[in-house]
Amino acid sequence: MQTTYEKVVSVCSYCGSGCQIEFTVDKKANRIISAKGAPGRTNEGRLCLKGFYGWDYLNDPQLLTRRITSPMIRKGGKGSPLEPVSWDEAIAYTAERLKAIIKEYGPDSVMGAGSARGPGNEAGYITQKFMRAVVGTNNVDHCARICHAASVAGLKASIGEGAMSVSVPEIEDAEVIFNIGYNGATSHPIVARRIIKAKAKGAKIICADPQISETARIADIHLQQKGGTNLLLLNALAYTIIDEHLTDDEFIKAHVNGYEEFVPKLAQYAPEAVAAEIGVSAQAIREAARLYASSKHSVILWGMGITQFSQGVDSVAACSNLALLTGNYGHYATGVGPVRGQNNVQGTCDMGILPDVYPGYQSVTDDAVRAKFEKAWGVSLPSKPGIKLTQVPDYVLGEPDPKKRIHAYYILGEDPAQSDPNLEEIRETLKQIDLVIVQDIFMNRTSEYADVLFPATAWGEHDAIYTCCDRGFQRVRKVIEPPEGVKPD
Repeated sequence: MQTTYEKVVSVCSYCGSGCQIEFTVDKKANRIISAKGAPGRTNEGRLCLKGFYGWDYLNDPQLLTRRITSPMIRKGGKGSPLEPVSWDEAIAYTAERLKAIIKEYGPDSVMGAGSARGPGNEAGYITQKFMRAVVGTNNVDHCARICHAASVAGLKASIGEGAMSVSVPEIEDAEVIFNIGYNGATSHPIVARRIIKAKAKGAKIICADPQISETARIADIHLQQKGGTNLLLLNALAYTIIDEHLTDDEFIKAHVNGYEEFVPKLAQYAPEAVAAEIGVSAQAIREAARLYASSKHSVILWGMGITQFSQGVDSVAACSNLALLTGNYGHYATGVGPVRGQNNVQGTCDMGILPDVYPGYQSVTDDAVRAKFEKAWGVSLPSKPGIKLTQVPDYVLGEPDPKKRIHAYYILGEDPAQSDPNLEEIRETLKQIDLVIVQDIFMNRTSEYADVLFPATAWGEHDAIYTCCDRGFQRVRKVIEPPEGVKPD
């Protein structure tokens, strides 16, 4: 009997590590048989459990809930059931509803949410272009708003680029790793493997975490600070580096602006003055600062343990300041690492699914930049930054003027009714919005509020490009054919 098995190499759809996977696929049955690690740049043939087994929903669409395979609309309006319709009817209905809302309330009455997961960079680019060039608004955002948007903003303000300045493979050659608000063992096991390898090579590890995490257990110094004191701790470390003359003065002179103005601002952050508030001894803070500054191959890794706070942007900038003070930028196995959570958060940010920037982090308020995109797209573009994802309830529940409210919400591959802060508020918001359009692969909490539902292909059912956490471009190959009736985003 002739075998129909084929090998397909693609990229894992879970975290930002960007691991390569080799699938064995029964093409005749359109079914994945098995998966194993492929020799990728970041994973070197290794996979975590998510990579080994996280694709199984493609084989069994009933595993969680059944796949959506037909467009649906609520023909009777809010409260009526979703009814299957043809693609032509669903598209025409959606377009007419959007046109009517834009005509009555203006383009800024429409909000768009993109996806940092399955669709890829191409669909991400089209998402923000649709909102800007077709709808005519900068109201477009995605899940980075509630995870690593602070990393983008903090690093952009500090060094002009909101991304890792160290690659995943380089981590294992670092001499000092400062880990803050991040536990790779649970969120990025393949990145954690690099930390373990660095430890085996003699690297010293500093872990700042209120919990005794897996990383804290192998750390040489565990700064078990109180919750909410990240910025205080980082400033105390910066104070110590300056106070004990541990700075790289040549690097600062050549590459750093505003140093003279920065130093006096740290006067109140002596470890002895803030240790009690941080919950860590002044001696431990000073020892950590000395250890971090002792090497030109020191790396700082952080996750949502510092970004999901009101002080997140400032904390990210403070991490960057430590690297600037000690010359830990711009060469091998050094720098800063905001390790992205979802598989394409970096790419989705790069593609401009943010309310204040076009692709490549080019500001929507810059006249020259805007003129460039207007020429390329053949349209007139808005100059005002759009609404952030977390502000949507304010522009629905908290806005009495109908002309200033959000009346339509186009949600592509996101589930705000399950994942946004203050779920009761966002669910009430979705109830109140005139037109909710959801584009996804399964029924989810957000689709309960949808007026229009478009069925999309899942990861593994289309070709794409992802950008992993250290900004490596990675080709995503179609593994199996999608169900009949669905379309790529």
